[in-house]
Amino acid sequence: MVYFNRCIHLCSVLSSVVVAAGAALFLPEWVMPNFMAQDNLSLPLGSRPATAAYTGNLEVRLVNLKNTKGQICLSLFSGAKGFPRGGKGSNLKTSRCTAIEKGGSMMTFNTLPYGVYAIAVIHDINSDGRLNQNALGLPTEGFGFSNSPPLRAGPASFSESQFFLSGTKTVQQVRIRYLIP
Repeated sequence: MVYFNRCIHLCSVLSSVVVAAGAALFLPEWVMPNFMAQDNLSLPLGSRPATAAYTGNLEVRLVNLKNTKGQICLSLFSGAKGFPRGGKGSNLKTSRCTAIEKGGSMMTFNTLPYGVYAIAVIHDINSDGRLNQNALGLPTEGFGFSNSPPLRAGPASFSESQFFLSGTKTVQQVRIRYLIP
């Protein structure tokens, strides 16, 4: 029964992710039973399926750091709004800055709800808490995004950087890039 309930919850989470992405979900009826329909709120309380808030841990590993000066500032987003800068009304879930460890750096976020996330990272060499730029608007400090999308004019989008957090531990490796040596 526990296995069945986890299967049902996973189907519910996956359908939410696919619907949020604007795609149609085509699953066999045995995977998505009728009681998972959106109108199940009209059912009597005792006949609704039991659900639990599943959480997992996120481990972010940073690679390609140029040096150990300054700090690493990481922002975790749960939606596209405001990505990657954050600000009032954005989908910024959490952010933190930490000193760089010799040989690399890693951050862990515990008990995050299952779902879609994206990461934006800066190597804040002068520890001022922001990504510094030159007169042309090019970053003078390192930066990176989850999934390490290709470089373009401007920052990566949420859709290029998104990943699905599920299970007890999800690991994301973020490659730090420097435009100016």
